[in-house]
Amino acid sequence: MASFFNTKKLKPLHKIFHHKGLVETFNTINKANGKVALVGGVVRSILLKEKIIEKNTSFDLATNLQPKQIIKIFKNKHIRYIDHGIKHGTVTLKIQGLHIEVTSLRKDIVSKGRYADVDFHENWEVDAKRRDLTINAIYIDPLGNIYDPVDGIKDLFNKRVEFIGDIGERIKEDYLRMLRFIRFQVKYSSKEVSEEKILVLKKYSDQIKSLSKERILQEQRIIFSQNLSKSIISADLMIKTNLDLACYGIKFELTKIKALQEFSINLNWISKLAILTYRNQTGKFLKFFPLSSCEKLVFFNLKKALVKKEINQLLSDDWKFYAYYLGDDAALRLLLSSDITDKIKNRMKLILKFTKPEFPICGDDLIKLGFRQGVDLGNVLKKLEIIWVKSNFLIAKDQLLSEINN
Repeated sequence: MASFFNTKKLKPLHKIFHHKGLVETFNTINKANGKVALVGGVVRSILLKEKIIEKNTSFDLATNLQPKQIIKIFKNKHIRYIDHGIKHGTVTLKIQGLHIEVTSLRKDIVSKGRYADVDFHENWEVDAKRRDLTINAIYIDPLGNIYDPVDGIKDLFNKRVEFIGDIGERIKEDYLRMLRFIRFQVKYSSKEVSEEKILVLKKYSDQIKSLSKERILQEQRIIFSQNLSKSIISADLMIKTNLDLACYGIKFELTKIKALQEFSINLNWISKLAILTYRNQTGKFLKFFPLSSCEKLVFFNLKKALVKKEINQLLSDDWKFYAYYLGDDAALRLLLSSDITDKIKNRMKLILKFTKPEFPICGDDLIKLGFRQGVDLGNVLKKLEIIWVKSNFLIAKDQLLSEINN
């Protein structure tokens, strides 16, 4: 196999190139006289020596073959493929446990704010220049030869995230690129975003509304799945560029989420969104977003503000009793329902360290004593649980069961 990139070379060749799924894909395309190279996120991970988790990674390949050719050469290989992106040049392969997106070299002819009418060709430089960011336009062929026509490697190692060509033109080609820029900026850059970029993003921010809720949500999940400090930086950029308002119709508020930086706490992305929008207690702005049932449960539980009585209960000496019944998000709800004081923060620390113990009695224990399934059994369980919790979870199972006659 001869290289078609006459440039620098990756040494040694990364082990991912020996994965059966990639090897089979490369060989199939090469046997059809095609050229192929890795591009995008996996290339960045290789260059930065980041761990590549094969199961959770989408492998992006660029090729000079056209989509119909890709489908034809893989059709008889018992490889599952998805051709929903064929019009725009992408065929998705499921091969040897890998998710591989093969996209034909192309040039966008007419931009439509999301997809464009495209022209397929064999010019790698033209393909690179139609991409959004320089760090997304680095190619590595199966032999480890690197093609970097827009100096993406230089920007990557200098921790700079730069648009290719005119920033406004790149954004107008696909408005989701504004959110993608924030994601990559926060993940890869150590530089402040220039005022010029802020103004351009702000200028086009309202166009986010033209995108589907699915695409917005997909990008937000990734942005706010980064660690807390990076999530705060992302939220701050969305505030400065009005992208928070464009996405959700409300402004983010950083006060509460910044207060969490002194705690050792892991938050999922939807909890962060709930905290950033804590002033809006209804959460109706997410009505048309395709959230999972689990995400909805987490989000709307955090939107339930504690009343003054509940706040006082969590601040009392019997706080464990109330934390037990309020559940795992008791500390966050306390923060979102109160002013940030030392007393609140100190109690939050205790609640976060509190591991909810497991109630030692179940329905089967009562059935063995003669109870039947139904309301009475449930009521007895609840009363026994209250006794157990009030004892600071110390009463043993046998002693609890002896309380039934009382």
